[in-house]
Amino acid sequence: MKRCVGALALGLTLACSSAFALERPNILVIVVDDLGYDGPSIAPGGPPIQTPSIDALAKRGVRVSNGYAVSAVCAPARAGLLTGRYPHRFGFENNQPAGERRGVPETETLLSQRLKPLGYQTAAIGKWHIGGLPKLRPIARGFDYFYGFLPSTTDYFKPQNLMRNTTQISGDGITYLTDTFADEAVGFLRKTNKNKPWFLYLAFNAVHVPLEAKPQLMARVSHMPNGKERTYAAMVLGVDDAIGRVMQEVSRLGQANKTFVWFQSDNGGALWEGGSNSPLKGGKGNLYEGGIRVPTYISWPGRIRAGRVMSGPISGLDLVPTALSVANGPKAKELDGVDVLPALRSASVPVPSRPLFWRLNTTCGSAWTKFLAVRRGQWKLVGKNGVPSVYNLLTDVREARAVNNPAVLKSLTAVARTWQAQMPQPKWCGAD
Repeated sequence: MKRCVGALALGLTLACSSAFALERPNILVIVVDDLGYDGPSIAPGGPPIQTPSIDALAKRGVRVSNGYAVSAVCAPARAGLLTGRYPHRFGFENNQPAGERRGVPETETLLSQRLKPLGYQTAAIGKWHIGGLPKLRPIARGFDYFYGFLPSTTDYFKPQNLMRNTTQISGDGITYLTDTFADEAVGFLRKTNKNKPWFLYLAFNAVHVPLEAKPQLMARVSHMPNGKERTYAAMVLGVDDAIGRVMQEVSRLGQANKTFVWFQSDNGGALWEGGSNSPLKGGKGNLYEGGIRVPTYISWPGRIRAGRVMSGPISGLDLVPTALSVANGPKAKELDGVDVLPALRSASVPVPSRPLFWRLNTTCGSAWTKFLAVRRGQWKLVGKNGVPSVYNLLTDVREARAVNNPAVLKSLTAVARTWQAQMPQPKWCGAD
């Protein structure tokens, strides 16, 4: 940068513009597990707790009111987030059943594998859940460092299946796993080469079951009645504290203005776990808005104006193309997501128009609820066990009453059929 300033003084603007074009900021992706639409206190009708760290993330950039997860369940949502492609394209429609070690196939390219050739130092910390076979684990998929676990869940006080890089390690000595993930993230940041950019994928397993919170966290929600909702709220406080520690370290290292942050929940809150998605209908495991519309906050100080609320819609699919744009990397034509950086930087630039699709349990047995959803503009089609309903999200975000609009139903059904014809059958059926 100093050479560039000198070049400007000498009038060498062409060389300088090239230097600016090659600037590559840090990229921090924070995923919270099963955090409902109204989970952060900054959300409309938020919880009876305060989440100052998550709120600060929202205020430092853009709050996306129509932010969508790629799926209504954990694993395919993460698969789509890190590939920028509908996970249905490679058969990853549902969570893996117990013992299933397959995940995102080697034919797919993760964001880490795209950023590493650009000089990024890469780390994945937390829940993986997109492949248990050695060839599908983080170190084999473009990450320099991994600390976390591979399956869907683990205990917070006595975690099992922990790994550091490629070695399984003991969870002895861990007092609370959410805190440990923050420790690991801070440790990675302190060890990075300050002359090279870094990419940190920080995927908390909180607030996924088991519902477990430290006594100190439970004491902070003593005003709430005992029950799942209270423990869930305490776990939200725990992950908020952890995010605050990581962001404080980014600032302490003088890298806040050089760090692009994408914060998102992997799916809607699980109603049976004490989660909530008010005022939306449904939750994790279904394709009503409560299952797929999630807290989404995106920031880059100095490049994205703080304090703005935008409607979007923006999908988790958009992370990869947007991150590549941020990193001045090559465009990838095979992606389903779109680069939303221009829209994030200017209120006068719209998010590229496209329909968004979701599908769950297509070929699963009769015990499974089969869902399909399409959103295009203000209209949304939800198919539940083959029965379609159309909603106008502009006037009915709660999806309280289906509308009788044959023209919209016909149009969205045709769009859905075209999309489905491109998608193979899912490779497995799995638990929520």
